[in-house]
Amino acid sequence: MRSNGGSGDGNPEGPEGRPAPQGRGLEVVDRQGLQARIDEGLALPPIGVLLIEWDAVPGPTVESTRPAAQDPIVGAVLAEAGPADTVVSTGPGQLGLVRRALTAPAEAESQAHRIAARFRAAGDRPDAPAPTWAIGVAVSHRSDTAADLLRYAEHALTDAQLLGGDRVVPFEDADRLLLDAGADADPPDER
Repeated sequence: MRSNGGSGDGNPEGPEGRPAPQGRGLEVVDRQGLQARIDEGLALPPIGVLLIEWDAVPGPTVESTRPAAQDPIVGAVLAEAGPADTVVSTGPGQLGLVRRALTAPAEAESQAHRIAARFRAAGDRPDAPAPTWAIGVAVSHRSDTAADLLRYAEHALTDAQLLGGDRVVPFEDADRLLLDAGADADPPDER
């Protein structure tokens, strides 16, 4: 479910006459759907993309891939979503958040750290097991495509997981240069 916003005049349209996405709802999409939401966000750059994965605790789901609304991880992400943010579920234990119209690149990372603080607080509850989670953050540059930005966020998420999880990892410009040069390229010698 995604709620649509607008100008308040009864015409909830965004770029190119499409409905303007408004945050706080949770939409179930596949990877292509997430990339489409990122592409929509790029109409008003810069944007941030947060990819979140966690060990989903077995329990009730909706539409087989949609996390249950009572999941504390989903609740934490929805609570931190801004009015123009889009939150999507791409499968059990997987969320994406597209943050639109950033005024500073650090906003996306700051939002990720606020979400992480909520995860930690939820993990302190004695009545529920604490899942392991990871958040990868990428912020768009002028020439980025939706596919680029999704790849950068996935790279940061993988780094967060490889570092043991329970952390936020932003995608760095140095990584951008390496990935754009070729995923298997070795970093240049520092001389």
